[in-house]
Amino acid sequence: MSILENRTFNGNIYMTGNYKKISARANIITLYKESPGGQEMFTIKYIENRRLQEKISEFITSFVEYFPDIFTSYCSQCGNCCRRKNIFLTSGELFPLATHLGITEEKFHSTYLKEGETWSPCDGYIKLSDGKCPFLEKKPSGRYECKIYINRPLDCVSFQPSSELCKKPLFDLIEQIQSLEIENDKVRVLLWNTMEIYERTLTTALIEKLSEVINVIEALNLPAGGKETKEILDRIEPVIKCLEERKTSINNVIKAINILKAKFQEIWDKRGIYDNKIRHLWVRLSNLENEYGTNSPKVSKTPLTSYSDLIVTHPYIVKEITFFPESMNINYYLEDKNLTHSVKYKKTILKSIRKFLKDITIFLKNHFTSTIENYIPKCYNCGKCCSIFTVCIAPSDIRRLADEFNISEEEVRKKYIVSPEENVNTGYWNPGSGIIKKTEEKICVFMKKGNLCSIHPFKPGICKQYEPGKRQCYTTIDDDHYYRLLSNIRAVTFNNQTISIITDYTYENFPGPLILNWYDYPLLKNSIEVILSKLKKNLPDLLAKS
Repeated sequence: MSILENRTFNGNIYMTGNYKKISARANIITLYKESPGGQEMFTIKYIENRRLQEKISEFITSFVEYFPDIFTSYCSQCGNCCRRKNIFLTSGELFPLATHLGITEEKFHSTYLKEGETWSPCDGYIKLSDGKCPFLEKKPSGRYECKIYINRPLDCVSFQPSSELCKKPLFDLIEQIQSLEIENDKVRVLLWNTMEIYERTLTTALIEKLSEVINVIEALNLPAGGKETKEILDRIEPVIKCLEERKTSINNVIKAINILKAKFQEIWDKRGIYDNKIRHLWVRLSNLENEYGTNSPKVSKTPLTSYSDLIVTHPYIVKEITFFPESMNINYYLEDKNLTHSVKYKKTILKSIRKFLKDITIFLKNHFTSTIENYIPKCYNCGKCCSIFTVCIAPSDIRRLADEFNISEEEVRKKYIVSPEENVNTGYWNPGSGIIKKTEEKICVFMKKGNLCSIHPFKPGICKQYEPGKRQCYTTIDDDHYYRLLSNIRAVTFNNQTISIITDYTYENFPGPLILNWYDYPLLKNSIEVILSKLKKNLPDLLAKS
């Protein structure tokens, strides 16, 4: 049943099906629905359903065709304003234009102007060449640009793109829409170029188009994709809450995390309108996984010693050690006095210190991955973003490629963009969008040797928006390049039972450092025993000089 059935036309559309509001962007749609527990919000990506992508494209296309008036401030670079016969230039504008071209004012006037009937003999109208301004240059994409744009006459500056002369392709106008919101019979549209909101009333034809969109969405909530998903979510959420409240043992927590991850895999491709809730619960589960860890084999919980001392070597009794990038703090007892000394790394122990921190970094990467995330995004040229993702680009991106390659837009689409005949879902509402082709190795066609982008200076907008430093970016970093991630660790502290690790990620996102019982993890246990053995041999020398 469509949510727009049983509507009235006296100024409001009463949405049935309990949908109160719909908001949409280029690649996602969000629905706000009333439920017994209050208002729920569901987000669906068009890429997840080809039929939905087609219907939202039809709706947004119809909307733009019905309301072209909201795009009056957009210039498509059609060049028609530069074909006017009366482009006026005052004598005061001669100097900057002549200087820009490297000629005299007299030369500019005689070459490019025909005299106007004004009080100044130097005023004039630009002489057209082949029916257009001589400073208008056609680009390979078919659009135009002005060669004197910075110093163009006031007559050009004041020209408004709302003129009937302006030609504005449909795909251009769709791309100008940042988001739209539908509530009752009103549509509110936010545009990129003006950042202003325009409100319009839905027409009867648009209501029918919207009904088709909603019908597709409601079909996603069939038993195969909705009821089953909801039942699983209803079972998962209280379990996660129980784990968060520490109402069970650590062993049960770890076991439950693995079971829940398997459950999520069952419903991941059937999430439909429950997409937002699933992602929210997945984040909560991931936080639990980061806290407890599930991938590392455990050993018996047997402390190194039966007392709370790390190192005992007369006359020192070491209780705790903290490692920083350039030094370490040693907390110890000397003649019943509790002391802490900061010690610069000596050559005698530096090699062992570096090996210890290498082990810590690799351990975090393998078992507590998110804790080692870069605070400042860094790109390691791993090429993951150019292989694991489907890259859909906007019409303006395709035109930019055409201009840079000095070929037509049609040639770009034929050579680098997946053919519409392949019936691939772009995941975007703009029918003019396209998906970049991939090689037989499933890599972007613009990737070159060394995982470098051959179009980096003019890469598509979606590639510019991608922020490196995500999990997929550094999990492939091999152990020999561990140092790329080591700089994200701020401090490592351990005593006889626990190890406390502060990274950029834990500092910003956790209420405290990552704390583990290090003897639960073979790699940590072995590394700490090795570094303690080395420090014990050098302890008198280190503390004596501190």
